[in-house]
Amino acid sequence: MSIPRPVSRAALTLPVVLFGCLVLPMAMTGTSLALPEISRDLDASGAALQWVVTGYILAASSVMLVAGSLGDLFGRRRMYATGAALYTAGTLTAATADDVLLLDVARTLAGVGGAAVMAGGSAGD
Repeated sequence: MSIPRPVSRAALTLPVVLFGCLVLPMAMTGTSLALPEISRDLDASGAALQWVVTGYILAASSVMLVAGSLGDLFGRRRMYATGAALYTAGTLTAATADDVLLLDVARTLAGVGGAAVMAGGSAGD
C-alpha cells in the first residue's frame, strides 16, 4: 500500500488562479442582471445604478497597470492574495449594503481588488 503524496503548491496554483479569473467576469454579469432588484430594494435612480457598474469597471481598468507593476515589485502571489482580499471585502460589503452610495463604494473597492487579481494571476515571466 502506497502512501499518498501531498499536493504540491505548484499543482494548486493553476486551479486557484483560474478560479479567481473566472469569478470576476461572472460577478460583473451577475451584478448587471441584478440591477432591477437593486433599484427596487435600494430605491435607486438610473443614474445611481449606472455607477454600480461604472465604478467597478473604472476602478478595475484604472488600477490594472499599477497592480501589474506592483506585482512585479512585490510578487504576483502577494498581489493576487491582496486583490482577492480586497475583492472579497468589497463584494461582501456590496452584498450587505443598504444604501446606494455604500454599494457604489463597495463595488469600486471590488474593482480595485479584481484588477489586482487579474494582474497577479497573469503570466508573463
